Amino acid sequence: MAFGALGFAATLNLINVDRFIVQQNIARWERTGKLDAWYLSTLSEDALPELAASVHRLPQEDQDLVLAELACR
Repeated sequence: MAFGALGFAATLNLINVDRFIVQQNIARWERTGKLDAWYLSTLSEDALPELAASVHRLPQEDQDLVLAELACR
């Protein structure tokens, strides 16, 4: 049990969870057209590089929301 917990904690350090969330949300938007831009804008600073690289692919109104939230940081 302790080994599993240690492995889980190590994995969190290896994978950028917020970056992964951005990637999955952008992929879902491309498949379904559904996006929670507000949620994306509330992620931690770990998500910023991926979000900045992907924001141009979003619809204009979602771009505006995400960029406005990011500008406030």
